[in-house]
Amino acid sequence: MKLAVLLSVTLCSATLSYCQTWKRTGVENMGREIFYNPENITIQDISQHKNVIKAWFKEIFVNQNVSGAIFSSGYTLTFCAFDCNEKTWSINELIFCKPSGEVIQDYTYEFDWREVPPGSPMALLSFFICNKYSGK
Repeated sequence: MKLAVLLSVTLCSATLSYCQTWKRTGVENMGREIFYNPENITIQDISQHKNVIKAWFKEIFVNQNVSGAIFSSGYTLTFCAFDCNEKTWSINELIFCKPSGEVIQDYTYEFDWREVPPGSPMALLSFFICNKYSGK
């Protein structure tokens, strides 16, 4: 029993994916549904960008090329920031994981604000997040 509890605690602390609530966004990227974690939404000012909404997203993948190796299944965790006033966004971290939660590759990025491309999955995510959390 102690081993089961210890294993559960280890899995919960080892990765962002386990023991967290992932909710549907209603947005898809190339047929893969995108989920978000409402427990980790933060709003803050980042230099000239005011009331930036930061959120984690999760996508399940199949046959994904990661650093030259093909993984038959897994998921990505993407940490994004949205400036709803300026209609810009930035990816700050992208993590590829095996289904077990083991990290395959972790990429961290500086803020690189981009305009939201109309009609893209990012435009839909931006609309979803900004409408749900802007002004809170």
